[in-house]
Amino acid sequence: MKRTMVIVLFVLLFVFASEKEAAAHQAWAVVDADTGRLLSGSNENVRLPIASLTKIWTAFTVIESGAPLGETTISAEAATSEGSSIYLKQGDVVEVENLLYGLMLRSGNDAAHALAEHAGGSVEGFVDMMNEKAEVYGLNDTFFTNPSGLHDERHLSSAYETALMLAYALDNEHFKEIASTPEHTFKTSEQTYYWSNKHRLLHSGRLQLPERPVSRKWRVEHLPLILKKMTKESSSSH
Repeated sequence: MKRTMVIVLFVLLFVFASEKEAAAHQAWAVVDADTGRLLSGSNENVRLPIASLTKIWTAFTVIESGAPLGETTISAEAATSEGSSIYLKQGDVVEVENLLYGLMLRSGNDAAHALAEHAGGSVEGFVDMMNEKAEVYGLNDTFFTNPSGLHDERHLSSAYETALMLAYALDNEHFKEIASTPEHTFKTSEQTYYWSNKHRLLHSGRLQLPERPVSRKWRVEHLPLILKKMTKESSSSH
């Protein structure tokens, strides 16, 4: 008998304009995160929009950039970012670590913008860093135009490469700690923020990320991000 630990990540990978289009282009991938080998999939190499899953690579790029994790001041552009928000205000002085939690737990586009300015000097400079890192990791079907996943005809990846993004990011202990945190609280001079992770199983007490699983498989399928840990028993007889 041997015990194999399998972690499955369910995410909504693609957002489409119509149900007909979605039916035509549903895509998912299951990969062995230790080797990057594709185990199963459908339309896994089709390049499509990845929306907020972009933030996996945003957080990973910030963490590995070497940028200081001290305080940063929220710009007017970050505070007025389009889309989902953690309600940062212009002039707020916020620890970078707290922005990373706001990015991964609450999908804040304002946090993504602020992190990009902090680590890259500008959003444009940071997007260049994201694309350079994607190239280094061999993600040849992936291209970013912004740090939050806002729609752009050129902002694309595939199910297979998005699964690889997550696998690479979770090899970073700092990223894994943030992504698997059930709740996070921080204060500014004017407000206290209480964030609860959208990953439902983190609140059920059934999720514990193993230190070194024997085998890890990642499937891309549903959003919001839900991490599910499963223990699979298998036996072999000859």
